[in-house]
Parts: sequence; structure tokens; C-alpha cells
Amino acid sequence: MNTLYLCCENNRILVDKETDLYSGSLNFDRISVSFGTDWADFKKTAVFYACPESVYNVEIDNDGLAVIPYEVLTVDGYLHIGIYGEKTEDTLSIRRTTSILRIRIRAGSFIGGLTPSGKDVYSQLQEMLDKKVDKVEGKGLSANDFTDEYKKTLDDLDTDLDKKVDKVTGKGLSTNDFTNTYKETLDGLDTALGKKVDKVTGKGLSTEDYTTAEKTKLGKYPATPPESLKNPKTIGFEYSEETLSSLDPVSYDGSEEKTVVLPDCTTGDINGLLTEYYAFLCEITPEEKEV
Repeated sequence: MNTLYLCCENNRILVDKETDLYSGSLNFDRISVSFGTDWADFKKTAVFYACPESVYNVEIDNDGLAVIPYEVLTVDGYLHIGIYGEKTEDTLSIRRTTSILRIRIRAGSFIGGLTPSGKDVYSQLQEMLDKKVDKVEGKGLSANDFTDEYKKTLDDLDTDLDKKVDKVTGKGLSTNDFTNTYKETLDGLDTALGKKVDKVTGKGLSTEDYTTAEKTKLGKYPATPPESLKNPKTIGFEYSEETLSSLDPVSYDGSEEKTVVLPDCTTGDINGLLTEYYAFLCEITPEEKEV
């Protein structure tokens, strides 16, 4: 193999033994680099390029050897060579680099790929053209192929986005769906509350409605019985056989004399009787007199 001998002093790379490089070579040219002890702990990589847009990195083996990529030897011109080393100390990544060395590439006898094939020039040119693509302004080659899978992903993107919701800070998705049933329940909440009454301690709902008519009727009676009812001896009635149940306390207006039969005060519960017919007695208001 054709070997270019180099030496690395600190961070500077120098030619130790010169040799000629020719375009068209393939896996024939290499470099051999000698390093000082300060490079001992570093993993070393050689950098080759003919133009800055196409850079090739080749690891340098333990013998200091690295093959020059054929891609940088396709045409005559200049080859640029550099070296960098990397290592890790206490989780800290360290990298050191060298200067760039420029080496002359002379024109070789292998041109393009036409010489060794044995085919006619037209066939060789056609094969080369088949490996090319037409230039498009503003576009270049990419190592990331736009595959059918990527195309399908982009085509489905609008459909997938329709299944998403915008993010809102402080909110997240919930497994409890807010259904139309829940919405109708909340919409009717005011109406439902309008049919309720507030709870009051010690009270409850009753099936016996207290009507306005009954309230008006009870409002006619005094809160406490008059003194004449508290002492049965002060009541001045003429006795008859008419029963208490026949008297109507509401319709009686006092225009005619009514008599009631009262039990013996010594044997009956006269106070209980007066209490039971308190409303009636208040309505007839008889004239009191000593008995």
C-alpha cells in the first residue's frame, strides 16, 4: 500500500515522510501517524475531505494506521487531513483537535469509472447517468429518504388531528365523559330546585294541607280563652236537651238563644269539655251572669 507518514506533536500535524497521492485510487492509500505520550488515553480519528461539504471520518487503529477514503481521491486537487481525539474523565467528555494538513492529489489514470469496464464509452456514460438525478433549484440530496411510510403518515395527519383536542393549562383528559344526559340534567337543575323547599330542623313534609280558608277560620279565635270559660260557674245558659254536636260555631251569629247541656262539674271533666268546644263558645259569646 502507498503510505503517507505523519507525526502529531501536541496539537499540530506534520508530514514525517512524503509520498505522492493520485486520483482514482481505491483502498490503496493510507496514513501512518506517530503520537506523543500526551495522546495515549485518547481514541483517535482521522478527518479527510477534498471539499468542506463532504467530510469523512476514519478511526485510527492501535498501530496508527487509517485508510484514505476513495471518495476524496476521485479527482486531482488537494486533500485535507486532520486528527481529533476523545476521552472521558470522571463523566466529563474531553476532545482535542489538530491543525489541518493540505496534501496535493495529482491526476491519476483512472478517470470517472470508464477505464476499467471494457464497455464502450456510450454504455459507460449511460450507466453513470442512471445513477444521477436531475437538479432542482433550491433542493439537494438527502440521506433521509422520503419513504411511502412517511408519505402515508403525512397524508393521515389531518385525520389524526381531528381526533385531538387543544391543550389547556391546568386541565387534562378525563375518563368520565360529559354526556348529553348529564348536560340535560344540569340544564334542568334550576327548574328542579324551584320545586323544592329549604329544610328546617324539627319540621317535615305533611300530607295534611293547611289551606288559606282554615287559616282564616282559626284567625277569628282569641289566643287565650276568656275568664268566663275558665270558671264553669260563671256561664249562664238555660239547660235543654240540645246536643253540642248540633251547634255550628261558624254560622251562629248570636241572634237567637242557644242552650247546651253541660256535665256535672263535680263528676265530669268540665275544663276538657270547654277546651274541646272552645271555638264554639267563643263564637256565641253568651251574657255572663252569676249562677
